[in-house]
Amino acid sequence: MTSKPSETAEPIDSATVILVRDGYAGLEVLMGQRHGEIQFAGGALVFPGGKVDPRDEKAELEMAASRDEGLPEQFQGLRFTAIREVFEETGLIIGKKDGKPLDEELRQSIDRDYRNLVHYEGMCLLDFLRETGIQPDLDAIVPFAHWITPVVQPKRYDTRFFICEAPEGQTASADGQEILEVTWASPQEIIDRADGTLMFPTLMNLNKISGYGSVRELFEETAKSKIVTVLPEIKKNKKGDIRIIAEEAGYGSIDQNGIHTGIKKG
Repeated sequence: MTSKPSETAEPIDSATVILVRDGYAGLEVLMGQRHGEIQFAGGALVFPGGKVDPRDEKAELEMAASRDEGLPEQFQGLRFTAIREVFEETGLIIGKKDGKPLDEELRQSIDRDYRNLVHYEGMCLLDFLRETGIQPDLDAIVPFAHWITPVVQPKRYDTRFFICEAPEGQTASADGQEILEVTWASPQEIIDRADGTLMFPTLMNLNKISGYGSVRELFEETAKSKIVTVLPEIKKNKKGDIRIIAEEAGYGSIDQNGIHTGIKKG
């Protein structure tokens, strides 16, 4: 049953980043384990991400206003959110200092001085960039997918998924409060061992990128692909809720038994 328009929650703008790298056995993805007591997605395996900070959105739009980047309209103003969320949850910094990539020593120093300020004390990304002298690498944040939570859900997100190659030489670390652990693994390995810890959009995007053998292949094919907005429709069958998405989105089908429902019950 579909909710009446008056009962439908307004989706919250958010950005999610699929961080990838080339591993010994092929493409690997960085996943975070969320704290089990968090109301939304508690205990789930997730990509870094979160809701848009209007200050960051405004700053990005002002910075990029003079550049014709060919960025799809629905992704504009969300890359600052993506960069901030990656820093908050993994400590990785998608940017450069004095035109050069950051090494691990500098990343750790910035992490110690600024991560809590950004994550928990409300410092916006623009202030962080100004104080540290970091130049954000907006071109590294590439649009990949667009998902909107089904209308029947009590809490909804309008999520833009980006793909980004992890900065070379930097080591990811969990923030220890929202994210308890970060792990690199192949997409298929994550799916195989998930045991009810993957939400439907996470599962489907992992499944979609599992067919790529390298970072280069993933980015080359993404550049050729059209992004189709996904708004799943939930139907019931004998086994429970089944989420249906449009075929043209290019995800195919996958076993939906045992997925993480998102909202913590009780």
